[in-house]
Amino acid sequence: MRMYSTRSRRKSGKLVWIAIGVVIAVVIIIIFAMRGEDETSTPDSDNVQGPAAGVTVVDSADGAENSGKPFVKPAPKVDPEAGKPAPGPKGMTRGLAAQIGPSPLTIERLSREDARKAYTEGIKLYAEQTDLLAARKKLNDAYNSGQLHEVNAGSAREVLSYLAAKTVLAPTPYVNPKDPYMVSYTFASGDRLGSYIPDGRIIRPGVVARNHLNVPVEIIPMVNGLKSATKFQAGRAYKLLKGPFHLVVYKDAKAADIYLQDLFIKRIPICIGAPETPTPEGFFRIVDRNRGAVYNAPSGSGLPSGTLAPNDPGYPLGPRGLNIKIEGIQPLGTNIPVSHSYAIHGTNEPSSIGHATSRGCIRLGDDDINFVYAIMQSYGDPNSPAVSWDKWSTVWIRK
Repeated sequence: MRMYSTRSRRKSGKLVWIAIGVVIAVVIIIIFAMRGEDETSTPDSDNVQGPAAGVTVVDSADGAENSGKPFVKPAPKVDPEAGKPAPGPKGMTRGLAAQIGPSPLTIERLSREDARKAYTEGIKLYAEQTDLLAARKKLNDAYNSGQLHEVNAGSAREVLSYLAAKTVLAPTPYVNPKDPYMVSYTFASGDRLGSYIPDGRIIRPGVVARNHLNVPVEIIPMVNGLKSATKFQAGRAYKLLKGPFHLVVYKDAKAADIYLQDLFIKRIPICIGAPETPTPEGFFRIVDRNRGAVYNAPSGSGLPSGTLAPNDPGYPLGPRGLNIKIEGIQPLGTNIPVSHSYAIHGTNEPSSIGHATSRGCIRLGDDDINFVYAIMQSYGDPNSPAVSWDKWSTVWIRK
């Protein structure tokens, strides 16, 4: 009996230790499992490679189209130095320059010596035909400096216009991947250029909005050799211009230079205001673009009184009635409101191009107004939900 009792106690002791070991093992397993859950749910931010499988990430533009929710533009980043001076005319700040982007108003200009050097190097590169993008950059910087002799400036314009015609404005979808002024985009089924904006809200952002372009939709078919925006085909890549475009008007020359951002594109002839009704000088932005605009003849104009529409006798704005309203950029010292009715428009008097005969507006010939109307981006409040662009066009009117 004593022998049996001792063996039973030894056996019971072993069972207790085994039970304790099992409990400890279970506790350890639970602890490691909990640590594993913590590491999975809160990964190290430096090692995050992308969204986990099964998680839907909604892009600020594309996701709105898929979800049916209104497209909300990301809030602009607040630059603590936005109010500080920036390159450009008096009154230009970093904040205003950011709204305009690279342009004739915001660039830093070369000195006369550097401009001459850039011009010489650019002409040499162009003659060699080895690096045309580098040649374009050199000549553009030299021309924008305003320091070139008139003859050299004319040569730079000629070469830059030729290069723009072969690249930016060429009616082809080809894009040089090194060209900073354009991007290639492959259309998908259902893509459209413009955004769907019912009730002032962007519901389905178009190609222009999703790619953060700053141009009207009209220019995109033109530079791809297409007759309309309905001719784009899914699965094919096309050329998109980043924009915005800008105008620099030279009243003495009766001409305007067209820019894509800070890149000179071409010069066009214009008509400016007569001496008694001069075109104002200063810095302007686009308020609105109107096709088929009506015209109210001011007293003393010699035109029929009342409201005139396209095809009415005496209608002065050209066959399509293209009218681009402008107003002064007040921070830059141009305090001319849109109510003063200055505009860029077509004309029924093509012989006036190259002269100073208008009542203050800038007249363009038929081909030129069609092009300018298609490129100039109107100003919009960046906080407005109906605005799908980031930057806007400017018009600099000089002597």
